[in-house]
Amino acid sequence: MTDSNMRRFSTFEAAAKNPERLNLLFSPFRSKALNPEHYDEKLKFWMRAIEEYVTKDGKITFSIRELQNVFRTPDGKRPTCLVEVIGHLLRENIIVPREEWVKFLNSSNTWTSWSISSVKWAFTKVLSYTPIAVTYSKREMELDTQLLHLSQLEIQQDKVLGMASVQNKVMSWEEWKTEVSSSIKCPEDLELLIESLKSNRMLLTDHISHVEVVKMVYPRNSRKLDITQAEKSQYDISRTIQMLEADLTELLTKQEQAEQLARQSLKEGKRTTAKHHLRTKKFLEKRAAKLNEVLDNLSVISHQIEDSASDALIVSAYEAGKAALAKQLKDNNLSTNRVTEAMLDLQNVLEDYDEVSAGLSQPVIPDDGAEIEEELAILLEEDRKNTAKLANEDALRQLDEINLEGLDPLKPKMPGRNLARENF
Repeated sequence: MTDSNMRRFSTFEAAAKNPERLNLLFSPFRSKALNPEHYDEKLKFWMRAIEEYVTKDGKITFSIRELQNVFRTPDGKRPTCLVEVIGHLLRENIIVPREEWVKFLNSSNTWTSWSISSVKWAFTKVLSYTPIAVTYSKREMELDTQLLHLSQLEIQQDKVLGMASVQNKVMSWEEWKTEVSSSIKCPEDLELLIESLKSNRMLLTDHISHVEVVKMVYPRNSRKLDITQAEKSQYDISRTIQMLEADLTELLTKQEQAEQLARQSLKEGKRTTAKHHLRTKKFLEKRAAKLNEVLDNLSVISHQIEDSASDALIVSAYEAGKAALAKQLKDNNLSTNRVTEAMLDLQNVLEDYDEVSAGLSQPVIPDDGAEIEEELAILLEEDRKNTAKLANEDALRQLDEINLEGLDPLKPKMPGRNLARENF
């Protein structure tokens, strides 16, 4: 492993700084009985290293020799303990020889339903029914034996299934492989992924007009066993449209060329040749117009098929919603009669409440308000008269107290007496 590779794997960051520890990790395993703790720690270290390698590089398959080259130290030292690590991973069904996996895919066991939930679980399930347990010794395991990492296979499989561009879409094999290869880090693992998807019925194949087509079923638990006739028709129409569009493009190119040749012939004074090129142009224009009409018709049919598929989904959604709502109404005992009865009962209860409330608001003592108002008016009148009387008396008393010097006391007038005469 080069210096750059050592920095690439975080598992080796601490060990790379300690040469003594690195030598111990790269040396063969000692007997577990001598130091169980060290044995388990070393085993877990290499398991983490292998897991990081297949995850970071997107590897589904590898060999011991490949790991030895990948995990090589800067001075060229290779780990000599990987056979023991690989043996443990095989016993735990974390990895499996690729050859055994291919046999597993081709077996007649009905494991396809198991693989929908877990690749590793399915393989383990099949092994449990095998009369003779599959075991591997150090001598049997060769350095170049291709090993398959089951968890990484499932991760890459889910990654492909999650590609919206190829979900539930009928495509040619070439188109499908081109689209999927862009998301697979190791192209050499693509064929293995294809066989795995085909075996558990997540990748359906068929032939349309001598063309091998494929359809990836999504979601995973969908049990569509074949490509439907409607899907075949849609693919056939789409392929025909593509071919006609290519033909139309070629016709338009030839049409422009014929016009240019006609112009060139006129410049050279070759009128007969120019007419020939113009006739060719007219012929190409008619063919192009015909192709345009066919393309328009096919496009309409294609859109109608797509709309019918989406309409079917909409109707299914409506039906599912109706069934769910009906179930909710039934489970909760909701009906028109029950609601009507409840509203009538509520109205009766509210009327009873209004009557009770009105009864509670009535006065407890008799209503003598008129008598009290009359007595209150009498008291107010008496107070008014007393106030006026007191005001007059007070005014007279103040006049008596005023001392008017040089004025005779006021005498009351006598009736019929002339005051002016008395002055004389």
